[in-house]
Amino acid sequence: MKRLQNNAIHHAKFRRRQLSAAIVSLLACGFASAQQVYWNPQGIYSGTGYWDTHVWWANHWEPGQSALPGADDDVIINTSGTADSIIRNWAGGPYVINSVNTYSGEETLVIESGGLTLNGAATADNATGLSTVSHFKQGGGYLQGTGHLVVNGNAILTNALQSGNATTTLKGGSTINNSLNLDAGRILRNEGAVAMKGSVNMNSSASGGAGRIDNAAGALWDAQGYDINVGATADLNQLPGYGVFNNAGTFRKSGGAGGTRSYAAFNNTGTVEVQTGRLELAAGGTHSGALKVANGAELNFNGGVHDLNDGTTLDVAGTLSVSNGTVTANAGANIAGTTRLSNNATLNLNQDWQTAGFIQSTGGFLQGTGHLTVTGSANLTNAVQSGPATTTLKGASTINNSLSLDAGRILRNEGTMTMKGSVSLNRTASGGAGRIDNVAGAVWDAQGYDFQGGYPSDLNQLPGYGVFNNAGTFRKSGGAGATRFYAAFNNTGTVDVQTGRLELAAGSSHTGILKVASGAELNFNGGTHELNDGTTTDVAGKVAITNGNLNANVGVNVAGHTSLSNNATLNLNKGWQTANFTQGTGGLLKGSGNLTVAGTANLTNAVQLEAGTTILQGASTINNSLSLDAGRVLRNEGVMTMNGGVNMNSTASGGAGRIDNVAGALWIAQGGQINAGTYADLGDLPGYGVFKNAGTFRNSSGAGTTTINAVFNNSGTVEVQAGRISMQGAATANGFSNAGTITTAGNASFETNMSGKIFSNTGRIDGDGAISLYGSNNSLTNAGLIGAGSGDAVGSLTIDLGNGGTFKQSAGGVLDFTLASLSSFDTLSFQGLNSKVELGGTLQLTGLAGFNFGAGDFTLMTFNPGALTGTFAHIVALGFDPSWHFDVKYLDNSVVLHATTSAVPLPSAAWMMLSGLALMGMRRAAGRRLAATA
Repeated sequence: MKRLQNNAIHHAKFRRRQLSAAIVSLLACGFASAQQVYWNPQGIYSGTGYWDTHVWWANHWEPGQSALPGADDDVIINTSGTADSIIRNWAGGPYVINSVNTYSGEETLVIESGGLTLNGAATADNATGLSTVSHFKQGGGYLQGTGHLVVNGNAILTNALQSGNATTTLKGGSTINNSLNLDAGRILRNEGAVAMKGSVNMNSSASGGAGRIDNAAGALWDAQGYDINVGATADLNQLPGYGVFNNAGTFRKSGGAGGTRSYAAFNNTGTVEVQTGRLELAAGGTHSGALKVANGAELNFNGGVHDLNDGTTLDVAGTLSVSNGTVTANAGANIAGTTRLSNNATLNLNQDWQTAGFIQSTGGFLQGTGHLTVTGSANLTNAVQSGPATTTLKGASTINNSLSLDAGRILRNEGTMTMKGSVSLNRTASGGAGRIDNVAGAVWDAQGYDFQGGYPSDLNQLPGYGVFNNAGTFRKSGGAGATRFYAAFNNTGTVDVQTGRLELAAGSSHTGILKVASGAELNFNGGTHELNDGTTTDVAGKVAITNGNLNANVGVNVAGHTSLSNNATLNLNKGWQTANFTQGTGGLLKGSGNLTVAGTANLTNAVQLEAGTTILQGASTINNSLSLDAGRVLRNEGVMTMNGGVNMNSTASGGAGRIDNVAGALWIAQGGQINAGTYADLGDLPGYGVFKNAGTFRNSSGAGTTTINAVFNNSGTVEVQAGRISMQGAATANGFSNAGTITTAGNASFETNMSGKIFSNTGRIDGDGAISLYGSNNSLTNAGLIGAGSGDAVGSLTIDLGNGGTFKQSAGGVLDFTLASLSSFDTLSFQGLNSKVELGGTLQLTGLAGFNFGAGDFTLMTFNPGALTGTFAHIVALGFDPSWHFDVKYLDNSVVLHATTSAVPLPSAAWMMLSGLALMGMRRAAGRRLAATA
């Protein structure tokens, strides 16, 4: 009876609810047939004893009878002090009992080898079937069965195996050494403090399902660098809710810089403390507790699906990393340390997430509707971000290799971004595009990589996306390479192209500053670009328009080079001034604004339209072709070299263009044509379709011909140094007029092609070449001056009047001949079938200083026999001693000047003065005539 009382006292320690349940069960089914067996029955021994030694045992119902306990027996370990009851792989083992309980509170149940099976049935002596021991050591062997084991004191588990659908509850200080294996429904419940100095496997065999660990509220699990494993056997999911670590207490990672990995699902409603090293959660889990990571430590979500739900708090001074699987943040976070996202992991933010540092690399995927704010540095390498939320970068950030934004994702840079990789703003074909906002005060430094627009099918699904908005500074640096925007670019801040080339290939809008350093290039290469009010330019390098449309709605000043080519259009609604200009390969210049080129201009296959003026102030070149139309004026103020043709009416609408070669300018034609076109709108703009030459128009193309098929108004100088200038078509449709100077070198000619028209000269024609009126029945009327040679040199000028042509000198006309000697003087030859010469006006004779000749005849003009009518009304001699007398002989086919001298010449000073006065009078008269015809 005494032992029954003691046993009852002992069992009073069992949990009340377990006892109640057991009583109900006993009442319903009856107690199991069992015996109560004592180990060390007298309780007088202490120390170590073995389970397999018979003398330690006594049957409760038969005192003094020793026997090993059986499967239905309830064992009580009873000593007077501290004792170890050791189970070993020895005779009689392994052992199967119903339950085991300690008596005094200092006994230790030891499984050294072999095994112990607890059946845990309710009996008359143990109504709950529960096993409770003071201390427990398992240094090998196994613990199994359906009976629960509670360890009130210390537990040491070394290379231990526990299995079966039961729970081992640890209430004191416990240690795991080397390894612990849980299997087939075994639960390890920690209610005390576990020091984990070895690994744990919650599914060590392929049958019976997995095990489980429950770290209860108030308990501590201190992992010191070892792993929690779940064997990947076929029975892993046989028992739902197993293969799991449930933490309601404190799970601590300590033990140095090493890592602890949980390949079991990890559910946290308590506290996770990562004090040192790295804690890896590699099989998913749910969280509604506290996650704490010390400075220098790391919490790593490394596989499975993790849900950070309401109640989750993060106190992270170290690193929180997501390197595999998916983490869904349903609770907001403020990370004082670093968030790292890498590999093929996904961080799904449904609430806002703030972090001091952020690293996203190697395919890491950020998504969700929650905003990400990075207050410090960010490093994005092969990163993907999507979903209708914003990533805000406040510190120094870097893109390496690539960054993809999609489905409404906004990247907002408030710090300094260094771009060392490409960016895609529409990575997939659904959900719309992403966007980048570089805000005021921020710097985006692109070092030679591209911005991609991505899939076109959903690019415009979200209006205002697929765009880079720059309100800060966008800088292109990083050497001679290019950064290309295949996404729209809007600039209200500063674009600073320091090196290489920045290409805007998908349209842009500008109200900010455009800066291009010497040797660098800003290239508008596709879409429509608007330079609006507020845009300012500081361009020492190059602005190129190579594709799409650029609308300049504000004045632009380019200190460097402007280039227009391919199928690009530069539409000037305001003035554009540039040091140098290149237009080629179909580039189109249009608009009402003027283009002023202070330096060199190169126009190749160029088209210029509409009511603006292109002003060329330096050395310019036309190659292949130039088309002017719809009111466009080309104003040459410098030196133009024409290596191709010009068309001043290349389309059928808007009227024609015009060329102004101003006073002091030089236009060098090296062959080719200047055409006015034949479209019906040629006369829509009066005064257009015209070449106005007030400077010098020079042909220097060797034996080639420059053809002008446009109205040519000459008030300057036309020089035919070589080859031919041929006026035809529109140039001679109403005859031809010269109010300036036409001079032809030897073997060169100035030609008109017309019939029944008048070539009217009110200016000057001279030289050693030819003036040819091709066609029939034309007239050359001279109210100006015609002379052979040029300057002080004597020469011979041929005038071919064509078939039936006529030379007519009016009363105001002058034929000028320079005389140097009897063998050196100007001559004028009139040619042409059935041509006629009608003289009048003035014959002007100019003597060269130092002339040397005696009396004699000078054949000044020749023509067809019988072609001459009329005589000179006046003969003026300039630069001669007044002792000389000149008589004109009008012969059948020539005009001959006869010179004689008187006996008493005037002093040289006197006749030189008189001849000078006469020359001055002639020049004044000629000036009046030219002024009257201008």
